[in-house]
Amino acid sequence: MQVFLDSDGVLADFDKLAGEILGMPAREFEERKHNGDSGPMWAELYAHEDFFYKLPKMHDADELVAGWIVSVTGLRYPSAKP
Repeated sequence: MQVFLDSDGVLADFDKLAGEILGMPAREFEERKHNGDSGPMWAELYAHEDFFYKLPKMHDADELVAGWIVSVTGLRYPSAKP
C-alpha cells in the first residue's frame, strides 16, 4: 500500500520558508507584486536550491504521522509520556 500525505501546511511549513525568501507572505507577493500571477513567485522559490527539501516541519508533523500510522496499522508504541 502507498500512502501520500499532503505536506504543505500539514507536515511542512511552506509559508514560513516562502515568506523568508520572498520577504512577505506568498499570497501577498503574488497579489501586490504580480497582480495575482503566481509564476514569478514559483520562479523565485525554485531559484533557491532544494527549496522543498529545506521546508521546515510543522510543529506537530511527527505526532501527526505517528498517530496516522497507529490508526491505520493498529501498531502501538511505548509512550515516552507518563
